[in-house]
Amino acid sequence: DGILILDAKTGMIEDVNPYLMKMLGYTREEFVKKKLWEVGAFRDIEASKDAFEALQVDQYIRYEDLPLKTKDGRLIQVEFVSNVYLVGDEKVIQCNIRDITEHRRVIVALRENEKKYHNLVSQSPDGIFIIELSGNILTVNNAMCKELGFSEEEFLSMNIWDIIPAHYLDQYRKRLTKILEGKSLEEPAEYTVLGKNGKTHYVEVLSAPRYSGEDIVGFQGIARDITARKRAETKIRRQ
Repeated sequence: DGILILDAKTGMIEDVNPYLMKMLGYTREEFVKKKLWEVGAFRDIEASKDAFEALQVDQYIRYEDLPLKTKDGRLIQVEFVSNVYLVGDEKVIQCNIRDITEHRRVIVALRENEKKYHNLVSQSPDGIFIIELSGNILTVNNAMCKELGFSEEEFLSMNIWDIIPAHYLDQYRKRLTKILEGKSLEEPAEYTVLGKNGKTHYVEVLSAPRYSGEDIVGFQGIARDITARKRAETKIRRQ
């Protein structure tokens, strides 16, 4: 972290560490014996003097996303934390300044990826779901709602066992136990589930464990409605 030590009464900079000089491109002489708002990097911050006055009263301020301009004109985002504390009988202010520019870029990239993932999931013609260890349904996409006739709100208030026919419960629990032991099922499994109107739907499901760190916290999968195919197969067998 970049560190500044200020006189608590005047706001005059008493000391600066090498990391902050490197971060902002200013020499020690351009920092020391100047007030914070007189240094180029902080000059454009209108709230600098107000923040200093608030710091004298509250003895603590924090900015989580403060833009600073380096000597060569680059704009960087920093986390700025200031505390007042005693050194002997004198009050001083320590300012810790952390460059979070790259951190902010990563956050933006993650948000963009999350949006792309969300769009992909919501537009998928196959049902996509995430379920907790308890069986509570955490996520469903539009295809799941369309296939079984439940709204997203209804799904999120339900448990997976609410849509499993009673005579299949033991069979399904054995399959899910394998998944929760960390075994992704490489081949799709066929399931029978109940829609909102009580109608039976046949689905082909590919499931995998859902992890949080190294811990399995549930399971997730893709479900394809094969009801029309199963009925066609039954009709052909009868014929």
